[in-house]
Order: sequence, then structure tokens, then C-alpha cells
Amino acid sequence: MKVCDQGRIGRAFIKCGSITNNPTFCLLLLLFIYILNQADRQVLPVLIPAGLRCRNTSDYRGQPGCACITFTNLQQGLLTGPAFVLTYTLAGVPLSWLADRGSRRYLLAGGVAVWSAMVLLSASATDFSSLLVARMGLGISEASCNPVAYVLLSELFSPKSRATVFGVYHLGIYLGSAISYTLGGLTRDLCWREVFRLLAFAGFTCVPAVLLWVPQPTRKQPVNTKNSADTTPINHNTRQLFMSAPFTTLCLAASVQNLAGYAIGAWLPTFYSREHNLTPAQFGTVVGGTLLVGGCVGSILGGAFADRLSRHYSWYKAYFLAGSQLTGVPFLMFTLTAEDTGTSFLHLTFTFFCTSMWIPPATALAQDLFPADMRARASAVFIAVSTILGGIIGPTLVGFLITDGSDTAPPTSGHGVRHALLTVLPLCYISSSCLIISTGVFLKWQTDRNETLHLGTHLLAATPTCSA
Repeated sequence: MKVCDQGRIGRAFIKCGSITNNPTFCLLLLLFIYILNQADRQVLPVLIPAGLRCRNTSDYRGQPGCACITFTNLQQGLLTGPAFVLTYTLAGVPLSWLADRGSRRYLLAGGVAVWSAMVLLSASATDFSSLLVARMGLGISEASCNPVAYVLLSELFSPKSRATVFGVYHLGIYLGSAISYTLGGLTRDLCWREVFRLLAFAGFTCVPAVLLWVPQPTRKQPVNTKNSADTTPINHNTRQLFMSAPFTTLCLAASVQNLAGYAIGAWLPTFYSREHNLTPAQFGTVVGGTLLVGGCVGSILGGAFADRLSRHYSWYKAYFLAGSQLTGVPFLMFTLTAEDTGTSFLHLTFTFFCTSMWIPPATALAQDLFPADMRARASAVFIAVSTILGGIIGPTLVGFLITDGSDTAPPTSGHGVRHALLTVLPLCYISSSCLIISTGVFLKWQTDRNETLHLGTHLLAATPTCSA
């Protein structure tokens, strides 16, 4: 009887192991980690108009021990942009280099632990400087997430389904952002510091799950054989990546697109607070819902359509991306100019739907352009280049263009958030679409050239040689 019980326990462990070793389980675990990653990243812009930033001390009605922090519009742009983005991008390439050589499991677990500590540090910030340090630490630690996830998913799933898989993974952007907006609404009853502590606790509880269930890298080569990419300096690999014209234009297109994306993420809560006089509780739930509906559906459909189109011609993915971005421009204009709040939210849903389609196909395309031993570095360089320009310039430029003085100043006293966003965002999406079309053109030329060279080599090999 005792032996039988041990056998049942053993079979239970074997069954549990078969579930946790399933690629789909790994995808769902990485998705959950990415949701937390995005929630920790996006919650600061949401909490700024929810009590974190002082309007003026006379009418601040926060809870005891929940003091606000004073900073300017330009400093808000720095906090939500360069403070995070610059450290995030600079740390991404060396961390991806470590992911190729060491344990991805420990790298990701360490990243989750450190960024959770930085969120906890944000909860105890008392001035702009301490919040700035915590934000920079968050950027460094969160840079470990995507390089590890991209390479693992590329190994676990075939290229035919890769864009769809990345579409599921990138649901974390919209689910995490929706959670951050919802948490902003809780500031009616919770101090903004408690929101930070809640997210930090969730992060610390995820560390054991990463250590237990994130798979180790697959080693297909003999133990004594060194990967050529491992012995090549990082700067040489970077130059080799940018010798690909499609990759270069794809990075530039993503940079311009991210300029608009980071500006929206940094200033959308402030836009609805100032231009529509909504409280965080009022706009938090609705904006979270628009992200869930528009962003998630767009991400899934974008990946699925890209996989279907790439069965015949891979450059069709680029044309599809350009079309989706251009389609979103009118909806974006209506979102920012609508006087009725409900109409603005409706158009915002369609804006998120159109603009969210680009991420899964672009990520899959960056992976498809290079062999397996270069994908981690390609991912890190793609993230770095596409993030550093957009993330630094976008939020800071919008903050610079706002001249209405303070949160309580009427829009007519200067250029408000609406004017600044209308100046920056449409131009970014149109420029990004043009660059994506160029990516498709370069990719078609490269494919035609490779086919011509292959055909010429085949004909040359088949030509009989004349003997003397």
C-alpha cells in the first residue's frame, strides 16, 4: 500500500513536470512576468495626477503619511522618459550578452527581484531626486525581461507561428497598462505609496516561479565547441546587424513609432485629468478597458495576420504594419480633439487597436532576419535602438511643448497637453509608416537578390566542363 502511494506521488510529479515543460506553459509564465513588468513601468504616469505630484499644498487632500512630491512639467517628462528609457536601453545589450553565456533563468529571476525592489523604493520617495534614482534602477533591471523571453520563445516555437506567439506575449503591454490604470483608480481609498508596495509584493512572489519553471537554454552544440557569436566582441556583432538594410530601417521605424507610444503612455492620464477634468478613478477604469479591448485584440490579430501573410511573401508584413499605423491616425486625431469624453474614449479604443498591431510582426521580423546565434543580440539591439530615441524624446518633447504652467492653469493660458500631443503624435505615426514601407522594399530586394544568387550558383554547378 505504501509503495502504491509512492507510485501515485511519483506519477503526480511526472504529470506536473510534463505540464511545466510544455512550451505553452512557458509562454503563459513569460506573459505573466511581462504583465508585471509593464504594470511596474506604466504605473508612475498614472499615479502622477492621482496624488503623487503636488498640484499645490493648500488643496492637497491626501491621507496622513501620503505626502505628494513637487516637480515641474519638464521633470515629469524626464521621469517618465529618459530616466527609465536611457538606463533600460544601455543595460539591454550587455544583459542579452549574459543571456547567451549564462543562465537565463537566474538572469530573469534577478531582474524581477531587483525591479521589485526599485518599485518598493519608489514607495518611500520623498523628493524628485529619490524618485529619479528609483526610476533609473527600474530601467536597468527591467532590461533583462525581453531579451530572455524573445530567445526562449524563438527556440520553443517554429518560425511559422512566431508572430502569433509574440502577439500573445505582447498582450502583457496592454494587460499591464490596464492594471496600472485600474490601480490609479484605487487612489480614492489607497495612498499612491500603497499602490507601489502592492506591485512590489507581487514581484517578489514571482521570483520563485521563475527559478522553478523558466527553462534553461538549449545547447545543440558539443560541450567543447564554442559558439562563434560568443567569441565575437559585442561591437562587431552590432556592426554586423546594421549591415542589414531591412533591420536598420525597421529599427528606425520602431524608434519613431515608440516616440508616439511613450508620449501617450506618459501623458494620457494627465491629458484626461486636465482637458476633460476627470479624476483618476473616472478615467482609470475606462482607459484600462480601452487598452484591454483595443490593444489586446490588435496585438493578437496583428500577429495572426502577419503569420498568414508571410507564408508567401515576408515583406507583406511590413506593408501590413504601415497600413495599420496610417489607419490609426484619424482615430488618434478624433481622440485628442473630441470635446465629449465618451466619444474620445471610443476613438481611443480604435486607436489602440490599429497602433498595437505593429509590435508582434516587427519583433518576429527582427528574429527572422538573423540565425539563432545572433537572435539575442538582435533582440537587444532592436529594443535599444527602437526605445532609446522614442522613449527619451517623446515624453520630454511633450513636456517641453506644454506652456500652460501648471495642472490647474486653464488651457487658454498657453499650449496645453492636447496641443502638444496633436503636434507630436500624428507626425510620428505617418513617418513611421513611411519607414516601414522602406523596410518592406529593402526586404523584397534582399530576397530577390538571394534567389538570383542561388539560381546562378545552381546553374553554374549544373554546367558541364569541357575536358582537353
